[in-house]
This record gives sequence, structure tokens and C-alpha cells, in this order.
Amino acid sequence: MPRTLIATPPQAARPFVGKQMADRRRTSFSRKVAAMGKYFGREPRYSREEIERQAQEAIDAAVSRGRPPAEDWAPLQARLAELDRAVAERPAMPDAQPLQIHQIRMPKPPAGPPAAPVAPARRAVAAQRAD
Repeated sequence: MPRTLIATPPQAARPFVGKQMADRRRTSFSRKVAAMGKYFGREPRYSREEIERQAQEAIDAAVSRGRPPAEDWAPLQARLAELDRAVAERPAMPDAQPLQIHQIRMPKPPAGPPAAPVAPARRAVAAQRAD
């Protein structure tokens, strides 16, 4: 009886080659991601308490500085005064009146041959049998 040889693709003969290549790709990606810290710096991981403590310190520092001096507000107040003058010069807007609809215009039917008669409505099978 003659023997039949079955050809198999090369990766079937070595079933773990695909897995090894995927692992190699994954580790090279991990190395690339780890190397990002070289350029952008690694962010430290803070606990929730540490984040809240830092936020409270920033708030306390801003409050302790107090209100800024009046001369810091001068440019803003000048601009606000300019806007107030511009608004005062504009004519007053009329009160809006509600929209009133007096007539509804319907589209005219097309001017052409009359439409074909409408077929009678179909009834359910059970209703037909009852007749």
C-alpha cells in the first residue's frame, strides 16, 4: 500500500512560533513605552489623600494672598465701563410679540390626470372567514 505524505505549513510543525513572535512584539512594545519616560518623564502616582492635601494647600495659599490691589482691576473696569456705554447707546429692543398664525396655506394638488382609484382596504384573514 503506498504511503501518502501530507504537506503541512511550516508554522504547524512548530505550534509555538506564533506565540513566541507575539511575545517578542509585546515585549518590544513594553520597552518602547518604558522608554517614553526618558523623554516625557514619569508621572508619580499619588494617593487620593495626597492629591486632596496638595489641592487644599493651593487653595490656602491663594486665600492667604488676599484680594488683589485695586490697580490690578483698573484695565478690566475700564473695559466694563466702555461696554456699559455701548449698550446704553443702542436702541431698546422692542418687546417680542407672540407669533400669530391667521391662515394655513395648503399645497395645491398637481395639475394632471386624476389619480387612480384607491384599492379597498384589506381585511384580516379571520375577518374574511367570518363572512
